[in-house]
Amino acid sequence: MYILLSKQENLSRKQRVKFDDIKLSVLNSKTLRAYHIREAFKQIYNARSPRIFEKLLKKWYYWASHCRIDPMVKAAKQSRVTGMGCLSGPITKSAMES
Repeated sequence: MYILLSKQENLSRKQRVKFDDIKLSVLNSKTLRAYHIREAFKQIYNARSPRIFEKLLKKWYYWASHCRIDPMVKAAKQSRVTGMGCLSGPITKSAMES
């Protein structure tokens, strides 16, 4: 499952084939769902404004907290505690990375 944790642009040709196999496999549906939730979370930080950031974060939080994958639910609840408080101030690159 190391492949799912790596950036796709850093994967070798062999790893990309394996990644595509994992994406197509029905047996790994929870793993793949967790991967998509993680990727969606990363995309939140590409928001062009604080309002869009907040909207995307709330959508992600709902998705992750209702996905029935315990580690993802735990991560969502943790982000709710630590991340939602930052929405009251301006969003800077350093604030998003902390």
